[in-house]
Formats: sequence, C-alpha cells, structure tokens
Amino acid sequence: MKNDIKTFKEWYASLQSNEKAHFRDAFLAASGLKYPSFYSKLARGVFSLLEQKFITDYAGIEIEFPEKT
Repeated sequence: MKNDIKTFKEWYASLQSNEKAHFRDAFLAASGLKYPSFYSKLARGVFSLLEQKFITDYAGIEIEFPEKT
C-alpha cells in the first residue's frame, strides 16, 4: 500500500540522534564506506541498489528512493 511507504529522507528525519548514529555505524560497517562518503550520499540521497537493500532491511519498512538521473 502506497501510504505505508516513506521516502528515505522522511524515514531518516524521523530517527532520534542516537538512532541516526547507530544507523550510520551499521551502514558504514556493512558498506565499507568512509564517514565522509556516508554524509555525501546522505546529502545527495543517492544509494546503490545494495545500499538501498541494506537500508530497507535495517528500517524494516518499504522505503522509496529517488531515481538516479
């Protein structure tokens, strides 16, 4: 159902500060990215398909990501 889908930005904005830090650390461990790369991806909202799968699995809900241009 479309109403149950959040965009990545909506989901991330709904997290508390400590939850954001936990997500960041888990994402960095899973992806092998460095800290600055995470925040660059976060600002652009662009993630690879594998990163999108990790985020969706981590969140436990369906998340909508912007189309790559």
